[in-house]
Amino acid sequence: MSLLEVCQWINDTGPATALRESEIAFPIVESIHVLAIALMAGTVSIVDLRLLGIVLKKEPVSQVAEEVLPLTWAGFALMAISGAMLSAAEAVKLYTNPAYRIKLVLLFLAGLNPLIFHSTVYKSVSAWNEWPRPPARARVAAICSLTYGVQSSSPDAPLLITTEICRCFLFFTGSTTPRSARRCGIRPRPSR
Repeated sequence: MSLLEVCQWINDTGPATALRESEIAFPIVESIHVLAIALMAGTVSIVDLRLLGIVLKKEPVSQVAEEVLPLTWAGFALMAISGAMLSAAEAVKLYTNPAYRIKLVLLFLAGLNPLIFHSTVYKSVSAWNEWPRPPARARVAAICSLTYGVQSSSPDAPLLITTEICRCFLFFTGSTTPRSARRCGIRPRPSR
């Protein structure tokens, strides 16, 4: 069974057809999806802006993260469920849409960012938790997070961040040698 056949099967299920053909349910689910994206993006942005040292400078990073995390997870859950429902309702249409495929890749990368951040930079949060301006790697993680969020919500401009993704990956992994940077098409800055 090909992927197109799977999409056709999903598209033809009763719930997907009912949602697609409903004049009331589809807009409601779509509205919930948009509001969930706003909730998740808003709470993540608060943490990102704290990591950049722009807002809540007197609050410990871990406290800010702990306070918004429940709302972030709620937004994520609502976004994932409503997004799956909308995708099922238009599975065949979305299968042929290259912008949708790029969006899925960017959403995957956006999900990798916090995973990498929490398994690397955030492990040492106790050392810099109360700094008004966290270390460079934490700030880069915040920039990556904000960039992915903007790009994954805008299917018209996703290819603009390829170099930024490489930079973030190289920075997180510590592979910032001139050779590794050139592999991603990034010119290393000359020594000062």
